[in-house]
Amino acid sequence: INLGVPVFLVLVGNAGNKYNNEIEKSLQSLDKNSYIRFPFLNREELRKIYCASDIGIWPGIPSITIIEAMSCRVGIVVPDNSVVGHLIDGNGIHEGKNIDRVANYIFKIFTNKNFEKVKGRSQAIAHSLSWEKLSLNLFDIYIN
Repeated sequence: INLGVPVFLVLVGNAGNKYNNEIEKSLQSLDKNSYIRFPFLNREELRKIYCASDIGIWPGIPSITIIEAMSCRVGIVVPDNSVVGHLIDGNGIHEGKNIDRVANYIFKIFTNKNFEKVKGRSQAIAHSLSWEKLSLNLFDIYIN
């Protein structure tokens, strides 16, 4: 889908054979200069990727990397399920499979100049889930 918004796709990690074949097939329709693939990366390398990213998409299996990216002001796209659904609150959308909906969301936030608000919200949510914040909340519960 080309909606006129410049996008550079960064794919990180490895996928199973079936999913990897789907990814490779989809990438064939893109200009070779519009994407890059990396294997699994260590935390320091991932942090660099997060800091250079605007939106992170986790279509399937969730991981702690979602919250790590959010703390670096990355808007997110995750499935609407009980594992990660609570992470969306003004900082992205729930979506696991519909690429058209994701493309339209990206187009909308970039053309509305609303993206800094989305990124800031992502960081605020990640901060509310930090171990420091959670332990202070538990401390307050036990004291009061």
